[in-house]
Amino acid sequence: MLCKELNKVEELISNANGLVFDCDGTLLDTMPIYYDSWKRTCDEIGLNFPIDRFYYYAGMPVIDIFKILIEEQKPRNDDNDDEINLTAEHCEERKKQHHADIEAEGKHANAIDVVVNIAMNYHGKIPMAVASSGWRDHVIKGLERSGIIHLFDTIVTADEDDVKQGKPHPDIFLVAAERLGVKPETCIGFEDADLGMKALESAGYMYACDVRLFHMYPRNIEKRLSTMPSSSTEKEPSMGEDVEENVEKKLSTMSRSSTDKEPSMGEDVEEIVEKKSSTMPSSSTEKEPSMGEDVEENVEKKFSAIPIISSTENVPSLLCTSNSLDLPTL
Repeated sequence: MLCKELNKVEELISNANGLVFDCDGTLLDTMPIYYDSWKRTCDEIGLNFPIDRFYYYAGMPVIDIFKILIEEQKPRNDDNDDEINLTAEHCEERKKQHHADIEAEGKHANAIDVVVNIAMNYHGKIPMAVASSGWRDHVIKGLERSGIIHLFDTIVTADEDDVKQGKPHPDIFLVAAERLGVKPETCIGFEDADLGMKALESAGYMYACDVRLFHMYPRNIEKRLSTMPSSSTEKEPSMGEDVEENVEKKLSTMSRSSTDKEPSMGEDVEEIVEKKSSTMPSSSTEKEPSMGEDVEENVEKKFSAIPIISSTENVPSLLCTSNSLDLPTL
């Protein structure tokens, strides 16, 4: 599938002197794990931080987010309603502990292949950096665990002294370009968050790439859809399966025509099967069974005239899932 955003990057990259990648949500799929640690921390200290706000503030340093939440919500003691003396520094330490607990449970972030592939393709050809709002030790550990840390010439994190202000300010991306020895206007930056995109634009980068627009990005729906089984790969029942089971499977694939009368709940099941089966096209040489023949024998004979096929090409309309009969399942 064509991806306009990826194509745009490929067009510009030949003129770029540096590639700078955010880490969390861009190179590594850390966001679900990070939200888990946020939720555990906020539940413990009495702050409300729903997932939509989590993604809104994505890219901002942790301590800055806690400062905003504390100022907004001013959590109080349940016993006497006094305001709790809560500091952003304390909250950050608690979050680090919860994050460590989550990792101890065996939960780790995987690489985001559609982005990492770009870094792999241009490794050794164009200088590359990581510019992350995450804690330095966590960023390095995540890149090492994923086996991609060697791709980058430098790593810049928001907890360094050189980064005066975090995203959405441009500081971290300006420092990254400086350490690569290139001008910001010759760099392409990769981000997954609105605040990060603003920081790239403020830094004056050649292009700010929004990786959320990439086909097969983890939070995009097409990845989930691609795991759904298609009708063309449906296994055809073997000849040895029970006849009644074959009938039920065949009938369940048919849709009801707009003129088909809905059978009443009291109609006899065998009578329904016989009536419906009598509407199916028979082969030119087949003898029409008498009304007194056993119903199951009639049904088996009707379906024996239908060829077993491996695809939906040239299928009689009666067996197709569109504009065909949908008979009640036995």
